[in-house]
Amino acid sequence: MKPFFEHYPQLKQYPFPADKTFSWFWYYGMQQMGDDQAVESRKAVAKKLRSRQYFTSIAALFLPTIQTQLCINEVAGTDLNTHLAFQEAYRSFHEQTRLQFYPAIFLEHGIESTNVTSKKLAEFHSDSVQDWARMISLASLIILFLVLTKRKLGRIQTVK
Repeated sequence: MKPFFEHYPQLKQYPFPADKTFSWFWYYGMQQMGDDQAVESRKAVAKKLRSRQYFTSIAALFLPTIQTQLCINEVAGTDLNTHLAFQEAYRSFHEQTRLQFYPAIFLEHGIESTNVTSKKLAEFHSDSVQDWARMISLASLIILFLVLTKRKLGRIQTVK
């Protein structure tokens, strides 16, 4: 339990039932140790994904189809940066929820003694458009292609 109490020193005040074959302390301690051991890997994956996103953003400056897809994803809130921000917000919400309910769990109070309704569901909101330069670039490409199309159609009409 030492790693668990290092992570949550405020929970040392609750009695640890050493005489039981099962304990919620042990269960949640094991879960937390797994999370703590995986944190560096999780951060490395997020860093790799951000690096890939940066490369894709640079490539998109020269490839209109990729630029379009990135813009649509960003406006829809389905882009990689929003996904990573959601994961971080989820981890934060989960941490707050754990800290709210751990005391009742560790004192083995029943659910009826816990104010479950005090924990409200949360909604995740992100900035829908983070890269205005990309949006301006896409808008410029659209305007350019519309002008070129109009000119081309104008020439076709005058030839007939």
